[in-house]
Amino acid sequence: MNNLFPASYSTLSSLALAEFIRERYGFVSVECKMILRGVGDTYQVKAMTQADRVGTQFILRVYRPDQRSLAQIRAETDLLLALKERDIPVSWPIADSSGLVIQSVDAIEGMKHLVLFSFAPGRSVVKLNEKQLYNLGYQMARFHLASQTIELADGRWTFDVETMLFGPLENLRGVLAHDPEAYAWLERAAGYAGRNWRSWIWPVCRRGWFILISCRRIFTLMEMTSPFLTLISLAMVRSLMI
Repeated sequence: MNNLFPASYSTLSSLALAEFIRERYGFVSVECKMILRGVGDTYQVKAMTQADRVGTQFILRVYRPDQRSLAQIRAETDLLLALKERDIPVSWPIADSSGLVIQSVDAIEGMKHLVLFSFAPGRSVVKLNEKQLYNLGYQMARFHLASQTIELADGRWTFDVETMLFGPLENLRGVLAHDPEAYAWLERAAGYAGRNWRSWIWPVCRRGWFILISCRRIFTLMEMTSPFLTLISLAMVRSLMI
């Protein structure tokens, strides 16, 4: 009989993960520390090999089983590897000594999956200058062109008005039961976005330079929030362009 009390979200030990990575990847030594908790837990890893005594940095991603399925994780890693092959600057998954990219461990709440990624050096920039905006747009264009030629398995999410607007809106019904006026406004905004997204989302994307330069705060909001709020934010951006 298992006497462990059930959990819905456990945090894996950094020390145990360091030993796990050392064994699976054949490193001489590994240091591991958590840097972010969220939909998936993120750890910074420094590993040394026989040839490299200075150490190489990696990022370890521990996925929550209630947030990402194995099929979705596999689609993510397949996409990143395909982009790397096409010389797109992305952080890519690292295979272990046996060639596996996705690791699995038995946690309290069930099976958890882990992926070790290459480390992308750099620093956080709050306000992009003109050159940085140009480089961002250039690499985004290369990413979109390359991704058009990549075929992935069926583990991906479906992004449409139902999954990005009306489904999340329905989930908010109970949360906003005390504020029917706010929910009614969201219903109107979602309805407008759902009816008109084809006519304004592509012009928004094509005119991304104008929006990125003029509405950076809105795009920051979009990065931090759900797809539902993303489309609502784009609706606001669209109103600024008319």
